[in-house]
Amino acid sequence: MQKLKIQPSLLEYSVSSLENKLDLVITKKTSFLKLSGQSKIYLHVDFVMKYFARERSVLASLGLETLWPVLESKFADWSISLSLHFMGLSDDLERVYKFFKQNKLPLNWRIVIYLPSNFASAWVKILESEQLKVGVWFDSDQLLNYSPQLGISDYLLLTVKAGKSGQSKTKTTNKLARQIIYKNKSLNFLVDGGWKPGSRGEKNCEMVSYSKFWGLLD
Repeated sequence: MQKLKIQPSLLEYSVSSLENKLDLVITKKTSFLKLSGQSKIYLHVDFVMKYFARERSVLASLGLETLWPVLESKFADWSISLSLHFMGLSDDLERVYKFFKQNKLPLNWRIVIYLPSNFASAWVKILESEQLKVGVWFDSDQLLNYSPQLGISDYLLLTVKAGKSGQSKTKTTNKLARQIIYKNKSLNFLVDGGWKPGSRGEKNCEMVSYSKFWGLLD
């Protein structure tokens, strides 16, 4: 096993907090790349969307329409990779679909959008391009039922419950996630929830880090 590369998370509730983190990426680019283990800028964005947040009694985060212009203002001319995790219900995801249908992506950006399994297959046929790929995310209580989907190679595995802060990864979810990754070496995995910088895993896996990563970078 090798040390997992990091995709630092942006789970933001204010524009000022978002801008502060993006400015850190720019001013401390060398340290950012060294700490993440990446050769270019990778960022992971979590979206806790309106109806999903209401269902789980959690706070909704900044929306795509608010966050996107800020990202473009900072990185429009950069070569970056984004993984976008949409925690949403049908009405939430309809807005996401319309956004990507109506907006052009910056030419140097490469994007993976992670959707619930019941939406992903249909979106692949409509939205996928050289710049944008569609993946699937599985919540921690769905790992036992993990099954790869035809034509989809990118998967986000949550080892804590989606949308709720202050949780710790359990031995059970850690073991389940690692088994899935080990058994599906031709697929690409991203793990999120309780993974610390320095964690080790398979070559086909990277990890998300929020407070630990930004605390080390700041």
